[in-house]
This record gives sequence, C-alpha cells and structure tokens, in this order.
Amino acid sequence: MESNASTSRYILTALCIILVITAFILVGLNALNIENRLGIKILPSPTNAQLQEQYKKGYLAAREKIAPLCPMVNRSGNSLSGTVKSVSGNTLTVEQKTFDTDETVDGVSNIRKVTLSANTPIQLLASKPQDVLSKELADFKPDPKNPSNPPSPFTITTIRVSDIKVGDAVTITSNKDLRLMAEFAATMVQVSR
Repeated sequence: MESNASTSRYILTALCIILVITAFILVGLNALNIENRLGIKILPSPTNAQLQEQYKKGYLAAREKIAPLCPMVNRSGNSLSGTVKSVSGNTLTVEQKTFDTDETVDGVSNIRKVTLSANTPIQLLASKPQDVLSKELADFKPDPKNPSNPPSPFTITTIRVSDIKVGDAVTITSNKDLRLMAEFAATMVQVSR
C-alpha cells in the first residue's frame, strides 16, 4: 500500500512540474503572438542611433569631467604627430596621435589625409650617435651674455616625399586648426627615424 502512495506522489509531483513548465511556455508563446499580431515589442531593443547617442553623451560627459585634470583634452593646434599609413604621390595618409578625437562623437577619424606641395619642406630627424652628442654637449659652454641653445640630439636633413616610408613617425604642421580636419595641406613635415 505504501509503494502505491509513494508512486502516486511521484506522479503528482511530475504532473505539477510539467504543468508549471507548460504555463511558462504558454505565457512566452502568448507574448510572441502579441508582438507578431500588434507589431509591438514587449522588450524593445534600442536602435543604432539611440546607442550612438547614448555613447556620445557618455563620452562627452567623461571628456568634460577629465578636462580640468588633463589640459591636453579637447585642445586644438596647428600641428599633429602620428604614423604614416601610406604614401601616394604628394599625399600622405597618417594615423594621428595628438588629438583626443572620436569618430562617433567628433565626426572625424584618426586617419588623416595630408597633401604636400612642391614647396613643403620635409625634414628627416635622425638621432646622432651617442659619442658625437656627448662630445658636443661636453664642448658646449653657455654664455650668460649671449644665450644659445644646447646641441640638438638630431641631425636634420632635407628629404623628398618619395623618401617617406610607411611606419615613419611624423610631425606635420599646417596653417589651420587640425583637431577636426580630415584632410589638409601641410606647411612642414618632420620625419623621425
């Protein structure tokens, strides 16, 4: 008699579990049916534009919060530094590293297109050998009456656009504010190797 009662309890428990699972499935199917029939979403997902707007608000809030601590944030300037990504004729493609721009927020990529004219000076800055620089520094005697700069750690030579290589570090100057300029003309280029 006891085994029949025990079996009945197991069957009753299994039926209760099946009933609860069936209820959850029916509620889920009903929600899907409402979504399909009425064209509304029970849990709407944000659109791409909404996500971009949320990102922009957060980015601008963070930029504003950190600006007092870091004067380089949001700064402007007429020169930028970066890495050469390609050279084509008189045009350089440079990945800039100077400005805190964000493509979504500022509308400009960190990849910038730089045009050089035939008159744009291009300088190669190569590090001097340590022994040469050490000797120049040892020979340097500052004159308080006639101040002059100490010796430069670089040798500077003039090169052509064709001498610039992919991967070169460059500092490019222009007569415009370059922070949000996707394309601009250079007034001077310095290449560091």
